[in-house]
Amino acid sequence: MAQTPEVSDMGAERQLNEDLSGDLTEIPSVLVQPTQIELLLKTVETELIPRLFVTHMMDVPVTSPLVENFATEPQTGPWSTPDKISGFAELCIGNDPAQLDQHVTDLLARGVTLESIFLHLLTPVARFLGDQWLEDQLSFVDVHLGLCRLHQLICECEAIGYRSENMPLLDTSILLSTAPGEDHMFGVTMVADFFRRYGWRVSNLCGLEPSFLVARLASTSYSVVGFSLHNEKNFEALRKMIKKVRSVATNPDIVVMVGGDHFIRDPSQVSKVGADIFAVDGHQAVLLATNACKPAGVNV
Repeated sequence: MAQTPEVSDMGAERQLNEDLSGDLTEIPSVLVQPTQIELLLKTVETELIPRLFVTHMMDVPVTSPLVENFATEPQTGPWSTPDKISGFAELCIGNDPAQLDQHVTDLLARGVTLESIFLHLLTPVARFLGDQWLEDQLSFVDVHLGLCRLHQLICECEAIGYRSENMPLLDTSILLSTAPGEDHMFGVTMVADFFRRYGWRVSNLCGLEPSFLVARLASTSYSVVGFSLHNEKNFEALRKMIKKVRSVATNPDIVVMVGGDHFIRDPSQVSKVGADIFAVDGHQAVLLATNACKPAGVNV
């Protein structure tokens, strides 16, 4: 009998991982290696940025989704233009962190939703800080300071955005990971948190070997599996991974979702890689995945 997604059965999965490892010979064992600067950026993305979202969104009760309407796309506005992004980034590394609180308070008072602020202000600000570091415009200390202040800001927003009434949720689950050879995990981390917000059972298995992921999907039934791809050189490895997933998945109707910069640049690659759906951000990913898992003719 197939298991439900859990993160505590690591030992059993590692054994199954070993048993299946021989079946993954089609997936290149030597994948694109990150440059030294990419490894440094990975530290920012995987250790610092995800805390902005994990602190706020993890372990949300399935009966208490956030206030924003599920089908409403988070909106941008004059507050999220490039100059506003750079200005907010300057506040993050400035001498008066209280200005950050006041800025977000003002946006909420103007009717901007917390989800919109997360997607269209805090996320690009975090990326802006990382880009400034790569361009030698900011030191790593400055970037660290800015991200820590964003983290503190998210903690202060924890009580905002919940409602008491319940919303019916599907019995759905998703396994998320990067494509084989990928190292940037920030996007997947944020997508995972969006799914948790809306009551999905989520396994975020970024950083694990392809054979481990296949073992998990062979032993545990998931509604959806999602992969993020940024580097086009890892496209073929992902295509072979998806083919393998479909052949071993406990759920024969599993939905394969992809995202990431590669598919944003060229959406025609979605069908070529063997995926069913493509999402550009966490909000759209939940909407499309939920629709894909509902009976025909029923939409969110």
